[in-house]
Amino acid sequence: MYTGFKEDDDNQNEEEHGQEQGESLGAREGILTGTVINYYNGCLFHRNIKGFIVQTGDPTHTGKGGNSIWGKKFEDEFKEELKHNARGMVSMANNGPNTNASQFFITYSPQPHLDLKYTLFGKVIDGFDTLDELEKLPINPKNYKPLTETRLNRLIKTYTPIMHHVRKVFVHNSRWMTQHQGQLGLKKSISTSSNLSVSTNDKTLATHLSQNPLPAYLTKVSENFGLDANTLLKAVDSVPSLSKMAISHWEQYFTNMYRNGFDPKFSLSLLSTNPDLLKMKSQDLSESLQHWRNCQFGEDSLKTLLAMCPILLSVHVKEIPQRIPKLKYLSSTKRNIVNLLGSCPSVMFENWKRVESKIEYLSKTMKVENVQIVKSRALACSLDDIKLRHVFLERCGKYVAPSAKVDPMEPSKNPPLYMITDSEDKYFATKVAGLSLEEFEVFTEMFAEEDDDDDDDFTDTDSD
Repeated sequence: MYTGFKEDDDNQNEEEHGQEQGESLGAREGILTGTVINYYNGCLFHRNIKGFIVQTGDPTHTGKGGNSIWGKKFEDEFKEELKHNARGMVSMANNGPNTNASQFFITYSPQPHLDLKYTLFGKVIDGFDTLDELEKLPINPKNYKPLTETRLNRLIKTYTPIMHHVRKVFVHNSRWMTQHQGQLGLKKSISTSSNLSVSTNDKTLATHLSQNPLPAYLTKVSENFGLDANTLLKAVDSVPSLSKMAISHWEQYFTNMYRNGFDPKFSLSLLSTNPDLLKMKSQDLSESLQHWRNCQFGEDSLKTLLAMCPILLSVHVKEIPQRIPKLKYLSSTKRNIVNLLGSCPSVMFENWKRVESKIEYLSKTMKVENVQIVKSRALACSLDDIKLRHVFLERCGKYVAPSAKVDPMEPSKNPPLYMITDSEDKYFATKVAGLSLEEFEVFTEMFAEEDDDDDDDFTDTDSD
């Protein structure tokens, strides 16, 4: 397997703004400049959380090492319009504000809580099958490390007239590599099914977060709950609203989480993405945790789920026992339901009639099996978006709903649901439908007009 980084065409503007941007291009330069090409050779994918992210870039293979080309940490580079809003977004990993070095990660699903906290410098534009294989790797549930060593073999620069400057990162599984050494590095095209291309953003703006001394009340929190002071300070710096919380809120939260079996370090990590947990009443938080435990996912799975989506603790306690049994109807496998909640947490907040309408369309109109629904992000999409892509594939002859007479054991020729609903527009149009992005964009406009005509006399009475 191999992956590639593709630079945006607006590189040509970099010289014009060199003085202005020179110190704020660390993420791209730190990974992609020729001086560090060999630095990433053999780096392990040391952290792999299904539905969340896969991380690499540490030549020490410990997950704690790595350095930038400048020999020191470099500052965050944020831009308001850059969002972790899709599968395949590529960002720098860090240990807090302005601590970027060499490690980076790729998202497996939209992660809006990472926006403006991690420097986003690229996105996957091709070869999602490689990312799919990484996500399927079995891991140690205690540290999320893949059980089989999987590495970046090497990072090289190549040039093609079509894609301009392309950086390829060859990824291999050590056991697989022993059998297929001669096949790696011999591919001439970067558009093969095993390729993963990542487009990088050249223009990013540096944001400086303040480093304040640890306030007295946080020192007390640090001492009472055995939290490292620097770790606590980094958390507060990354989420300024935490500094405004009263000491009673901190103590109540950590005490409550500890009584429910969660260590302070894990509890603190949840606050970095859902600081409102500090505002929850003690009884509400305890009831929420109890209801989630009653789902019987298992402690490890529940902890993984909350790490991915702490916002699930904010679900109204009455909704948990009402919705989870309905979702379990889609799959008898607890792991599938956990993965569904991790990739589509909106199913716990969205008007349930809308969720049901999507399930009904997928199962009755598209004739998709339930197992495909829970293994995709379809329920995170709107019904209109699902219909749009389904009808587009139907009209270009790429999707035919199976009839009742078809042998259920016969493999479907339709693309799998996750490729239909989880992919970016360009990948969907070119790789799934086999047409151009422009054709899909034209169809999108036509479909919207058709939908408007159908809804002329319709009044939406549904409310959240």
